[in-house]
Amino acid sequence: MSALIPIVMWGWIPFSLILFVFLPARRAVLITMIGGWLFLPQSSFVIPLVPDYTRFAAVSVPALLGVLLFDARRLAPTTDPRRYGLSPLAWPLLSFSIRWFDLPMLAWCLCPIASSLTNGLGLYDGLAGAMEQVLNYGIPYMLGRIYFSDERGLKELAMALFIGGLIYIPFILYELRMSPQLHRYLYGSHPTEFHKAYRWGGYRPWVFMSHGIELGLWMAFASMSGLWMWRTGALRRLWGIGTGWWNAALFVVFVMCKAANGWGIALLGLGSLFMTRWCRVKFFLIILLLMPPVYITARTMVGYKANMLIGFLDQVNPGRADSLRSRIAHEQVLMDRAHQRPVFGWGTYGRNRAQGDLPEAAMGGRSTTDSMWIITYGQKGMFGLISYGAVLLLPPALLLRRLRPEEWARPQHACAAVMAVVLVGYAIDGLYTMKPNPVYIVIAGGVVAYAVALRRRQPAPARQVVGEERPAWAARGAEAGPSFAELDTRH
Repeated sequence: MSALIPIVMWGWIPFSLILFVFLPARRAVLITMIGGWLFLPQSSFVIPLVPDYTRFAAVSVPALLGVLLFDARRLAPTTDPRRYGLSPLAWPLLSFSIRWFDLPMLAWCLCPIASSLTNGLGLYDGLAGAMEQVLNYGIPYMLGRIYFSDERGLKELAMALFIGGLIYIPFILYELRMSPQLHRYLYGSHPTEFHKAYRWGGYRPWVFMSHGIELGLWMAFASMSGLWMWRTGALRRLWGIGTGWWNAALFVVFVMCKAANGWGIALLGLGSLFMTRWCRVKFFLIILLLMPPVYITARTMVGYKANMLIGFLDQVNPGRADSLRSRIAHEQVLMDRAHQRPVFGWGTYGRNRAQGDLPEAAMGGRSTTDSMWIITYGQKGMFGLISYGAVLLLPPALLLRRLRPEEWARPQHACAAVMAVVLVGYAIDGLYTMKPNPVYIVIAGGVVAYAVALRRRQPAPARQVVGEERPAWAARGAEAGPSFAELDTRH
């Protein structure tokens, strides 16, 4: 291990707290989360009795500490704890009121306890897993809820995603020419096997991320965010330069990343947004939203094996066809194992891996587990799979219900719209890869609170008669209602 790794990993905590001293809390959270994920090493530290200190913890814990120390009013309790016979030190227990739309995240964080107990692994193992879920998912979700639940917050979040892609441009160009070496130069090791960097006659960059697939997805979402904000007028200029020029540069570099997953997600996401804008119907967004649950249902209950798609790829790209055929075969083995514990799964310690007693398990324990959905189904069962799916898909579903098709392209809603599509794209990517990223969970927390805060649409105002007094509702217009923070009586 490079001597720089512990310095950077542990030093990110005081650096983040300094950001809270000199910057607004929302901006400090963004830099802590996104900056840390972009540049921290792919490493972790084992700490006795508590979850490992990973990159997830390295960005979540400093952000939470900064909020507690410098912006605790965001977590102000709704009532005096002494009314319930509690010490004033217990105010954090009452500060974050859980609403109905938070139940999927609550279930996702508590699911390891049920999985552990039903597999005889003990309460301690379940509590450790739940604590890890809170660090990796609960804290980012909460930060999204309290800081990015309004129009301004989501715009800053979308801009941060866009700027994060722009910052990566010089690093990507370097690795395209010199091969993925930056992580090794700075931290002394490659984040994954180097042979996986060679793609289509050249190198696929990964910079400081775990794999070129993760980088490709990040650049896809950054490009989607920038392009949609530019076309809708939500962001016209950045650093004194027209956003169109920045988008052109980012798009070219994104294509050069050689990440087919990113290309596909960007095509689906942007295609759905623009078709919704042009046709003024929700049909395309609904189809996009249904892709993950329909695919998982078809694989788990109908036995769909994508034979038609494999046959098509055989004619277009035999290499891609072989890859998909192998993936389907591995998933089938893992599904047979998961079906034995369908409710809460097999828990941790690799118990979800295929065993030799399965008739299709010719690969035995060597079966590949590289799709988020099949790993979740095997470890946490259908309970965990549904709760995690709801965390990602409930926010865009609520926004789709609250906004009319033409409103998705209005500047005041454009950032929420593209962030919702980012969540759906991330869920689709999880059908064939597993690249967890806490930034997308922050987005989930912000979008779901924003969608819930939108008021019901008022009817269009009638033609104004001269001399007639305008009603109060017409003066307000039919725009979005207050933010979640304004609806909350605590604020």
